[in-house]
Amino acid sequence: MEVAHQFEKAQENPPKKRIGSIVNCYLMVERDQRILLQLRINTGYCDGMWGCVAGHVEEGESASGAMIREARVEFFSLHGLPSSFVDYRSKAFHPMRKGEFYSELGW
Repeated sequence: MEVAHQFEKAQENPPKKRIGSIVNCYLMVERDQRILLQLRINTGYCDGMWGCVAGHVEEGESASGAMIREARVEFFSLHGLPSSFVDYRSKAFHPMRKGEFYSELGW
């Protein structure tokens, strides 16, 4: 399904409202100097932009279950991120470009 059509179709379903603590999961996958990205659709934040695979853990769901649910296969070059990439998330890929296995940002 082409990206524009996916974006239009997703607009038909409003995002879920959440209460209490919000737990986010981020999946960063690199293979052969390419990274897995997800087009943000119907989230209420940066919709229409690309970011790493991410999502909220729903009630009764495990973090790994949330990642499986959120994963969409779209690989991009580590050195050629889309121009419409969520800015703070793009900073998280700098260590990956240098071959670092683990990093933290903002703590």
